[in-house]
Amino acid sequence: MAEGRAPRRGRRDPARGHPFGAREDGCELYALHEADDRLVVVESWTSEDLLAAHKDGAALADLDARLDGLMARPADIVISESIPAGEATKGALASG
Repeated sequence: MAEGRAPRRGRRDPARGHPFGAREDGCELYALHEADDRLVVVESWTSEDLLAAHKDGAALADLDARLDGLMARPADIVISESIPAGEATKGALASG
């Protein structure tokens, strides 16, 4: 899963200051990245059920509340499946 969030002009640093890390069951990877126009969180989950629980859970609701007013628009979320390619150690984000 990848989630893009676009901070409002002048609000990037305050948005970056919020902890994005997930400490929920099933979360294998929760890595914050930065692009010119957005912050991107790349996630990997052990199951679709645990990802669904995360999307509907308190941790994400709390993050959304803390980011209220800092973002220019709602998060852009893409849920995808890994297609391992190339070298085994480089071709996928997680072994799940």
